[in-house]
Amino acid sequence: MNANEIYTGLAALVLMLIVFRLVLRRPKDAPKRVAIAGLGPIGLKVMQALDAGIAELALAAVAVGDPTKPRPELDRLARQPPIVPLAALEETADMVIECAPAALLRPIVQPFAARGKTAVVLSVGALLENWDLVDAARQSGWQIAVPTGALIGLDAVTAAAEGVIHSVRM
Repeated sequence: MNANEIYTGLAALVLMLIVFRLVLRRPKDAPKRVAIAGLGPIGLKVMQALDAGIAELALAAVAVGDPTKPRPELDRLARQPPIVPLAALEETADMVIECAPAALLRPIVQPFAARGKTAVVLSVGALLENWDLVDAARQSGWQIAVPTGALIGLDAVTAAAEGVIHSVRM
């Protein structure tokens, strides 16, 4: 198993724990509809976990950079989510998990914020450039959830994996 696979698996696990914790806080009426923005390695793992079944959660839709690109990984799912444009993602879900490039943070999170919905943000550094979203969350009561700080160390391992890694000690 290489560093990227370890990072991807751990990141997906942490995300799902955050999402599950958020779900436990809401009334048990209908499953919470979850949208995923971005189907890179982490988005794929999250999508597969949701498809496998997580209590109180339902995969509602995904948004990707190139919707025309073949997605064979979707064919392996028990329930294939629709691929929707980023602008339409909010209409499909109660919460979004942002797994996209940092430059797309605002167009992903802002529509969910405008409706008081939850956003789980992977591009935590991009929040610094979009701090008004954090302020809006505080004022209106909607949630921005971020993965634990442990992922920062894993980001460093992933970045180092661009070269040669002989050893990693955590």
